[in-house]
Amino acid sequence: MASLDFPTRAESLKSVDRSWLLQFLFAIPLLYLGWMSWKLRFLSDDSARLISKALIYTEHGRLPYLGLAYPNIPLLMTAVLPSPLFLSILSALAGGVTYWMIWRHFRRTTLSSFLLVVMLFSLAINMLIGFSFTQSLVDAYLLMLFAFIWRALLRFVVGRVTWMGFIAGLLMALAFFFNVSALTWGVTTGLSTFALLRARAELQGDDPAASYAVAGIIAFPVIFIALSWFYVSWMWRGNVLAFLYDAAVPVFDYLDPQSEAVYTFATTLRALMRELAMQPLAVVIFVLLILQTRDWLAPPLTVLASIITLRAYGFNIYSEALSIGTFSIMALMSLPRSLSRGKRAILLLAALLQIVVTLLVSPASPEIQKWRDIILANTPSEEDVFEQDIALLLAKAPPRSILADDDGVYRFIARGGTAIPYLLPGDIAFAEAKVYPKLYVDYIVVADPPPPTDEISIYFGKRPPEGFKLALEWPGWKVYQRRGAPGLAESSRNARTRDGE
Repeated sequence: MASLDFPTRAESLKSVDRSWLLQFLFAIPLLYLGWMSWKLRFLSDDSARLISKALIYTEHGRLPYLGLAYPNIPLLMTAVLPSPLFLSILSALAGGVTYWMIWRHFRRTTLSSFLLVVMLFSLAINMLIGFSFTQSLVDAYLLMLFAFIWRALLRFVVGRVTWMGFIAGLLMALAFFFNVSALTWGVTTGLSTFALLRARAELQGDDPAASYAVAGIIAFPVIFIALSWFYVSWMWRGNVLAFLYDAAVPVFDYLDPQSEAVYTFATTLRALMRELAMQPLAVVIFVLLILQTRDWLAPPLTVLASIITLRAYGFNIYSEALSIGTFSIMALMSLPRSLSRGKRAILLLAALLQIVVTLLVSPASPEIQKWRDIILANTPSEEDVFEQDIALLLAKAPPRSILADDDGVYRFIARGGTAIPYLLPGDIAFAEAKVYPKLYVDYIVVADPPPPTDEISIYFGKRPPEGFKLALEWPGWKVYQRRGAPGLAESSRNARTRDGE
């Protein structure tokens, strides 16, 4: 592979000791973006799901089972302070560490500071990356972990530092606690490393048997963690994949009404080609590396194969932002120590082209487009303002007085900052309340049309149950009220009066 320069252990420790300030400086623009998004009342779908799940577990007496929910590390982090601003801060700090990792590699090359700054800037202004590092806790920490994993793999394969193979495998296992896509990282990386080392061994006349052990070192930890999750899910739920169906962040496209499902290789291939076209710098870097040695074909092809396979079979775990972030990190952290003047000029042109593409081409995700428009206009959307007003109104209802399914009302729970007013699946009285709602609740919240996993909206979607009437209605939602129960506004006033007494 191309020549890469790696620091000694002493240099690495010295660098880490003084790195925290630089990491924070890299995180400052992301922290500002996160604060601005919160001020403008934007709430991403991923953050809403994490916050609502964390609130349900902490406020509905399910805290002991929080560690068994998936993805459990993001949920445990969210449970510390379930708020959009806190999640943005955590995501921005992960972004600061990731940018520092890239810059740390940059500084070990002989390329000019101007070129390095332009390349990092071309990544930093990408709204997809900015969204991940401010509005998606899962993607933010996956990208951060991938930066460490890729660094370890390079030191293992190129630098021949054996213990870095163990580190890469363990980090992939840790990444599985954030997203199941880490399983494909481990398997495909192990296979590609195995193939690469077998080819080298055969060419050099060495015994290729060691390549089996190497592949196992990389792939075994994440496979073991995945099998452990499958076993626990089977013991608790009777289905090895139950933890994925009940994940806080949807794993399958058809379970997420907000996603644009991709079920064919042709459509997912077109989407991937669009994402590659949005990052010419990464493409140029890999072309330059492949021209030096064909060994560099393995890493990008491995990731491409993973993304195509996962998306084509309906998995919603490799977002547009995660795909672009993964390729960008992989490319920028693979820059060789030195390049000829002509290649440096090509890199500069590619970085400038990427800046132009980023400014002119809109993201494919409607949610990221909306976020970008809100940030640029510095004005909250009417939809977000209305949604938050409704959420705050529902949040003031008496405890367990609203029958709903959190698969439908998770955004109201997250925006309202509490799950206490809701009677939800998993609560002891939920099954009986669904059959005899007037004996248990005063209100029923129904999505129209109902999400495929919203049990209450499907059950009561066409008409209110006996003893209830339609109290509120707005696009996409209905609220049924028990006859004789106070209106939501009156109920909230009564609740405030009781609290004051």
